Amino acid sequence: MLSSDSRLARLIAAAKSHRKALRLAGSGIGLLLLIGACLLILRERETLHAALDALRAPNAGLFALLIGAIIGNFLLSGLMFSVLIRPFGRVGLIEMQAVVAAASLINFLPLRPGLFGRIAYHSVVNKIPVRDATRVMIEGMVMTITAALLMAVMVGLSRWTGTPTWTLAVIPPFLLAALSAVDPARRRPLLALLLRYVDLALWAVRYLAAFALLGRDLGLDAAFALATVSVLATMVPFFSNGLGLREWAVGLVAPLITSYQLELALTAEIINRAVEVLLVLVLGLTALGWLTWRRSAWPHSPPESRDEGPGRRKEVSRTADD
Repeated sequence: MLSSDSRLARLIAAAKSHRKALRLAGSGIGLLLLIGACLLILRERETLHAALDALRAPNAGLFALLIGAIIGNFLLSGLMFSVLIRPFGRVGLIEMQAVVAAASLINFLPLRPGLFGRIAYHSVVNKIPVRDATRVMIEGMVMTITAALLMAVMVGLSRWTGTPTWTLAVIPPFLLAALSAVDPARRRPLLALLLRYVDLALWAVRYLAAFALLGRDLGLDAAFALATVSVLATMVPFFSNGLGLREWAVGLVAPLITSYQLELALTAEIINRAVEVLLVLVLGLTALGWLTWRRSAWPHSPPESRDEGPGRRKEVSRTADD
């Protein structure tokens, strides 16, 4: 007869096996969805010609805007996690940027191991307990959902009241910045939410640029709405960075809020995804190389950042104890 510990171990092993199977299935479904989106675009000759024309004679300014917005997403994400993890240990700003970029690349693998890789890295390299590193990851997800809800509310109010979207969209960041300035006790989550909100606004810029590359104007309210949908689709478990799912989410929502058809929205999203993947490859591989070199150069104790001297260690210790 099996002991309770043995039964528990078997249940945990079974749960891990099922979770792994779900992630593999999700990655496979996402790849099929992406292939389906590409096939649909190939059937729509007008949309396909518009995309090919955009690639043959690209607007350098729009491509620069799209690339800049994606790089901005990486930077703001890294800054947000730097803010969130600060009470629990020493992680340099450049180091966190590298960790985020490397994890973004690894997350394209079928089992999306980037999240767990980040937790393991912080535990092994930065000596941050797994519990605290996991808490930071969860807080990051909460910030993303909250920022998306804030943006959705601003878009809804804009459509309901007729107020220009940009007028309402700037209210949350100013309010968050003001609150973080006058409320030191809540500065950490408020500043993290502010960074994620601005990050989400850059996603809207990406959609403005992607549609403009196809010769289509996208309203600011629609860009914010698509950014919200896109970010939430990326967070869905078992899909590798929302691969396939994000394309169809944008493709299906766009006709509901704009005059553009499914095929055009899919094309814009695939352009957005293609540029993103190229940047993830460049930045992610560079980050992995830098982190590996840094770890091999200082296997026992990596050098402190300029803002992370002994005083910083004491501050971390006091904050963790609190």
